[in-house]
Amino acid sequence: MPNGGRPYSAQHPMTACPDMVLRPVDEEDCDLILHYTNTSRAEGAGLTGSDPVPRSEHEAWFRARLDNPDHRIWIIEYRDAPVGMVRIDKEADRADEAVTPAVYIERESRRLGLASAALWRVLEETNRPAISRVHHENIKALRMNKRLGFKIVERHADHVVLKREPGR
Repeated sequence: MPNGGRPYSAQHPMTACPDMVLRPVDEEDCDLILHYTNTSRAEGAGLTGSDPVPRSEHEAWFRARLDNPDHRIWIIEYRDAPVGMVRIDKEADRADEAVTPAVYIERESRRLGLASAALWRVLEETNRPAISRVHHENIKALRMNKRLGFKIVERHADHVVLKREPGR
């Protein structure tokens, strides 16, 4: 777990956000993560559809990840308020131990560099290859991934697959 499970602030010069803290989720964050997940889906940011995730399905998913070292979720706090989440999921079928990151920032807190800072910090601390899948039309996500060292490795009809090696 990044930083031994303790909250920390981003320190990379490109993504300096001194008022941002990442903290590991706990059981009390289940509703907040459901809100972030369903808002992201409604905005069309993910590849898994736009229908809301039912509470019962989310609760089972969330409980399964709380203590699983292959799946980690952090709340992004900015100026002492939760504004988003960042998570990594280990790709079970990959020999290179790659992780798949996901980040979400509330609309009113976007364009502050928080998504880049949070994602960079988690990827640096994880020190594993990372795979990202992004819709072709999600230009902001594509730019952010490229700034963080991701390179396009596959092109599909509706999305691209990007990969980042550790230490990039």
